[in-house]
Parts: sequence; structure tokens; C-alpha cells
Amino acid sequence: MTLGPRASARENEGIVMKKEYLHAGNASSPEQNDSYEFLEEKPTKNDPFQVKKELPLEIIGITLEFLDGWSLIACTLVNKQWYRLTHEQKLWQNICLKQWPLLKFQSLPQLPGAPDYDIIRLYRGSWRQCFILQHGLNQQAGLSVTIPNFAEAPKTRIKSETFNINEHSFCLWIFPKGIRQEDSNGVISAYLVLTDLEKRPSQWLTCAVFTLTIHHTSDPKKNITWNSSLHDNRFEPSLYNWGVHSLTDLKTLTNKECGYLDNQGSLKLSVRVRLLSITVQLFFESDFQRNKGRGLTSTKASVTLELPFCTTFEELQQVVAKHVPQGLRFSLWSFGRTNINGQPFRPQKLLQPLPSTVQRRPLFGNQLVDGIDIDAYSCCSIFVDTHAMENEFIFIKVYDTATKQLDYIGRVLLSACQTPQSLQIQLQFYVGDQSSGIYTFVEDIAPVLCSKILPLNYSFKASDIVIVVPMLSGNGNGINENQAEVLVYDYLHVWMQDIYEQAKVLYSDLLICPTLHDIETLAETLDIPRFRIHSAYRKCKGDPSQTLKFFMEGRHLGFICDSCGDTDFRGPRYNCCTCRDFDLCSSCYELSKDVDHRYASVNGTWKRVTEFDGHSKNHSMRKLLSVFHEGYHTSS
Repeated sequence: MTLGPRASARENEGIVMKKEYLHAGNASSPEQNDSYEFLEEKPTKNDPFQVKKELPLEIIGITLEFLDGWSLIACTLVNKQWYRLTHEQKLWQNICLKQWPLLKFQSLPQLPGAPDYDIIRLYRGSWRQCFILQHGLNQQAGLSVTIPNFAEAPKTRIKSETFNINEHSFCLWIFPKGIRQEDSNGVISAYLVLTDLEKRPSQWLTCAVFTLTIHHTSDPKKNITWNSSLHDNRFEPSLYNWGVHSLTDLKTLTNKECGYLDNQGSLKLSVRVRLLSITVQLFFESDFQRNKGRGLTSTKASVTLELPFCTTFEELQQVVAKHVPQGLRFSLWSFGRTNINGQPFRPQKLLQPLPSTVQRRPLFGNQLVDGIDIDAYSCCSIFVDTHAMENEFIFIKVYDTATKQLDYIGRVLLSACQTPQSLQIQLQFYVGDQSSGIYTFVEDIAPVLCSKILPLNYSFKASDIVIVVPMLSGNGNGINENQAEVLVYDYLHVWMQDIYEQAKVLYSDLLICPTLHDIETLAETLDIPRFRIHSAYRKCKGDPSQTLKFFMEGRHLGFICDSCGDTDFRGPRYNCCTCRDFDLCSSCYELSKDVDHRYASVNGTWKRVTEFDGHSKNHSMRKLLSVFHEGYHTSS
């Protein structure tokens, strides 16, 4: 940034230059230069006009509400306090909603568990990023049609003008007297139609959900609305329109007392269309080999795909085949979370085609189960197994005493290595024939990190991540059990401390304004599913900084005490080893009593369920600390 003449003339008055890089990703924006500077003026004794005047931050925050987006970005350069104030989500939300009104309808009725769908899916929760990119990732559009003198409208089809979403062109077909001959004078029909068929390749595929609305002239609550389903959204050469045969009856619409026709007898009908896709992250075994810490996937996926939401298993296979050597067989495994209490992020379920007798269906809701294999914002992770294993396996890491790091060495079939004793035979090549044996551990969720040394007859479970420590080090010295545990625990705790430090910097640095994406990334590193972060984000009214603070207060995000009903509680959580998904807070656990009820999520709301007699005070309970438990910063 080059100082103007006025600023240059005041260099001797003590202007301090600090460089801050801000990348906007938009060449037409004021942030297109490579760098900017903060200007902070030092008070000088020789300046007779120096008067210290400071506006309260609350007043500055109110003033910023009157600025446009680019002016707000310019204000980030004033000082650290202004930098933080100009990143307030509410400011950017108001600016974006004013410029792109359709964002008011970003939450999809077809996905009620995913509020703020567009902002979270397309911009990772950042309204500011939405503005900077000028909503360039937009996936929705709308159109309104007014039918004059509706009571006398012809029986023939009315075709709306064309509207576009990116390269996709749509129009609306309206049949004022119904599309079927037997429905003449009975109902109104409406269909969404793709119109650019001649420009498309022979095997094209588009996925879109939409909402049809007949507007009431005075009361929006009386609008007649129809939403397409998640199953009827596939547009292809053989089926290029979807709609509703009977949107409503004509008797209601033509009755003046019902209020759907205006004073000129016109009817207003609108459509909102949203292209729908899924994000598929492809991981290969080489990704696991690069990870030297806990878990399997500390790095980004090798390949990220954006596929139509209605993609089938066979279509996914065809796309994945382009990313593996030609002719090489492979199998696909989803990173599913079948254990609702949390577990290390890892491939667990083999994806298979549906029986040939079953009609072709999308991955979503079939191979990919909502909330387990794919999250509410249509993201999933897939392991591409180029060894084409179709049976359950375990992952193996070996602690190298020479390099003092964990090395991923591969997988073995669970059927061949069901216990540590049988695993030792399989690993002779890696640990040496002269070795007197191995110590084995199983990785666990944070902050536990891993088990104690496993007995030789321990039964491995499918997709366990097993850590192996040879009983002989590289220099031939023996390693006892205590030494092996110290080696593994210290290694994993150093990794954990690095995560803690990242979280503290993210929270405390005034020049870092955390986004929802930052918190999601932090949480996924700690095996906390995104939906738990999203729940806290909503509770904190969409404020990322407050969400991070809420997270770091040592809460069990997304958990409820089945006795008192407290959610996101702090302190230890006690999980029943007998009952499925039964948890108690420390206060209720200390009461040690039988519980005749529990809490369950019903339509997204926690509700008390009575007549529950499954839990007994005699059941064994596992004590679990939250990730950011008290004293986490000093644990070792």
C-alpha cells in the first residue's frame, strides 16, 4: 500500500506500519492487491492538535451497520479492535440478504436438519466470504408468474420465461385447468422443466429440488406451497421435468372470498429452484501413510468430487475409476460413524450395489445413511481401496523407536488377525523374526487417545486402528510394558498438545477471527462430528467466536443427561456400558439411582421418554472427559 502525500508528510510523527495479508478471492474488489497495512498513530509531544478521543466500541459497531460491504472491508485496516468488529456475522448477513434476497430461503424444507444450508455448505458458515465471492457459488434461483384473468384462463399450457442457475436453464409449465383430461376445470398443475436439452451431452444428469407457491393476496400464511422430495429430483434425458399434477383445486382459487385472485382477477404463482449436490472426499492408502499423528486423515483428501445429489452407486464407481490406474479393481468404504458416542474417524462400511431387482436409487438414503455416512450438509468421505478388499479389516501402525514416530504400514483382514497374538505372527516381517514379541494398543477418541496394552487374547473389532510397539528396539535393547506405554502416550499427547495450542491461538489472537469452518476443522481433528459443532453454532446464534468459546469450556457437545435433561453439560460424562446411548452428568451419576425415563431426539427436539426401565444403577458406567476438560492444557 502506497501512502498518499498527506500521510507521507506525517511520517516523522510516529506512524507505525504493520503488514497484514487479506486475500479476498475477487479481482474486482478493493482487496485485489497482495498486501495491506494497518496504520496506528503514536501520540507525539510536539503535536499541539493531539487530542485523545475514543468512541466506545458499541457506538463504532452501530456505525458500521450503515456501511456497504466494500467500505466495511476497508475498515478492517484501522486497528485490531475494528478488525474484529468488521468480522461480525450479523453485519455481513444483513449486507448479503439485502443484495441477494433469495438467501432468505437458503434453508431447504427437504433438509429440515440443516439450517443455513447455503451459507454453511457453500461458504463454510461465513457471510463475509459469501460477499467477498459475490455469492459466486450460488445454486438457486426463482421466478414469479402472473396469470391474468385466471378464471377465464385457457386449458392449454402456459410456458413461463426461461431462468438460469449457472449453466442450467429452467422454465415453468402451468396447466390452469389441469394436465389430465379428466381433471378439466378441477385442479391446477405445474411442472419445472429443463429447457437447454439440445446443448447438453448425451448422458447428462442434473439434480434439483424446488418449491411451488400460489400466493395469497394479503396473508402469506395462507400461501399454498408444494415442495418436491429428495427422491424426485433427478433430471435426465428420459425425464426432464418434475412437478405436481394437483397443486390445488380451482374452486378455492376462483372463490373471491378465499383471496387468491387480486382485484383484476390475476393469480400469482412462483417457483424457487435449488441445484443439489453432494461433496465426496476420496481418500487413498497413500493419505494414511502421510499421516504421522493420531487417526488416519490429518491431511486433506487426495480428491474432492462435487456430484449431483441423485448420484447412484454405479455412477460413483464410474467417476472414481477415473482416479485410479486403468483396469485396477477397487472397493469403496464410507467413513461412517456407527458409534454415537464417538470414535476415531475411519472407514467402516463397505458400499455395495443394491440388488438387481431393486430400482436404481441414489446413494443418499440407501448406501449412504443420513447422519452416519453423510452429514446434514451433504458431505461424506470415501476410502478407495485399490486392494479391493470386501471383508472387514484392521489398520496397523508401528511405532518406530529409531525415528520416534508412528508409521502406517497397512491393513490386515480381521478374520486373519482376531487377536494381538495372531497379529504378531502376521507382523514378523516388520518387527523382525528375532523379536520376542509386540505390545499392542488400540486408538481411542480424544482425550483418551489410546487403550492400555492389550492382553494377547483381546478380540479386535472391525476397523480398529492398532498401534504396535516391538519388544526390541532398533538397537537391540529390550522395551518393557511401562516404557512402551510411555512411548505411545507421550507421542500422542504431544500431538494433542499441538491441537490445544492451535485452539488457544484461534481463540485468543485478535487478528484471527475464527469461522465456522475453522471450528469444524478443529473438531474433526478431535473426532467430533460436524453436526455437534453446528448444534452449538445455532445455540450461540451463529457467532463463531462464541461457538469456539462454548466448545473450549469443556462441554460434551450434542450430549444430553438422560436423567436431568441437561444438554452440552460440563464435567465428566458417564456412559452406560449396557444401555445403548445412555449418558449421565456427574451430578446425576453421584445420586446413583435407577432411572425410569430417558431423553430422545424427536424431530430435532429433545423430549423426555417415560416408561423406560432399561437402565439400572448396577450397570457399569464408563467415565469420559470432554476434549477440553479441566486441566487439559497441563495434561501429559
